[in-house]
Amino acid sequence: MSNVRSLMPVLRYILPALIIASFVRPAHATESEALAARFVHLLRYEEQFAKYREQCVATYRTVAPEALVAKNPEFFGGIRPGHNKWQALTSAYEAYFQEACSRPSKSEFLRVISNSYATALSVKQLEASIAFYSSSTGHALVTAHKQASGSVYEAWTTINGKHLAEATARFQREVARMVQSK
Repeated sequence: MSNVRSLMPVLRYILPALIIASFVRPAHATESEALAARFVHLLRYEEQFAKYREQCVATYRTVAPEALVAKNPEFFGGIRPGHNKWQALTSAYEAYFQEACSRPSKSEFLRVISNSYATALSVKQLEASIAFYSSSTGHALVTAHKQASGSVYEAWTTINGKHLAEATARFQREVARMVQSK
């Protein structure tokens, strides 16, 4: 999970850049875009997006508020388990991570991928790719890729969960040190 979490900040910058870049289209964009959208559908990126979103939320859930307080009792400004505001805090914590994982949206995600293929591949290459991935071997490859991607996302969640609380506590200590040294 460490890798997923370490990729999340990068993805937060790269995906918006890709979305912006996706609006720059070559003259033959209409045919390329239509083929690329078909190709993206054929590769089942929509299912991969669902897995990505699921693992994003799972990654954030690996570090419970209780774990953060155990590493730094002042993490939430003194609100700890048993405090009358603890339930509200844990609800806000969950809502924060749901929001953090809400972007890119499915349509943004698919549009970026589709536009990337439309830009990177010619019409002939897209047609040949669609033909290949429409074959039984292509279908098997898509299924195998989906399974491999799912395994990677799950491994990232597990690995990151082991390290996020400690990394967050170190960050909090560094912030406190900076504030004290003003």
